[in-house]
Amino acid sequence: MSTERSMKSLNHDDAMKLRQADTQLLYEDIERFLRKAVPLSGIPLTILKGQLNRVASPKPPFILLQVVYEKSLSLNETRYTSRYKIMRDYSECAIQMDFYGSDTIASQKMAKSFLVRFNDPWASEQFERYGHAIAPLYCQTITLKGYVTGERQFADRSTLQAYFSLSPEFGVSQDSAINLRMV
Repeated sequence: MSTERSMKSLNHDDAMKLRQADTQLLYEDIERFLRKAVPLSGIPLTILKGQLNRVASPKPPFILLQVVYEKSLSLNETRYTSRYKIMRDYSECAIQMDFYGSDTIASQKMAKSFLVRFNDPWASEQFERYGHAIAPLYCQTITLKGYVTGERQFADRSTLQAYFSLSPEFGVSQDSAINLRMV
């Protein structure tokens, strides 16, 4: 027994209704969260999304975000509507976060501020408000790692890894069940 059906990609309007998640949206949502979770009154904070080659580091304090990996957690979940086949992917994404401190705020203080708020249910509420298929999972221990600047001076850096659940939806339109033929 086989089923014959024609499938084509969803048009742009239909795709906008699907739950979305990718690394660009993840970077944007993390930046929004960091601005709330690491409050610095009167101190400008730069957040770099992804490593930029051949670009000088900004003046501290700043935070560097870098995707470490994205791995599938399970097989896709599939559901059907009267016109579409919708597939949801479940994956875990690890982000390394490097906090660079300055004379006005230590890197460990920024990292700890993030860690405490990220591991609280408040983080889930914030990410849900952003409207993407992204949810915080957990955050690992802070590691203090100094680094040497271009001027050969030791500087303040703390790192940690934060883990997120991504569950974007992908869809294809399909002809009505009237066109199905059993052979």
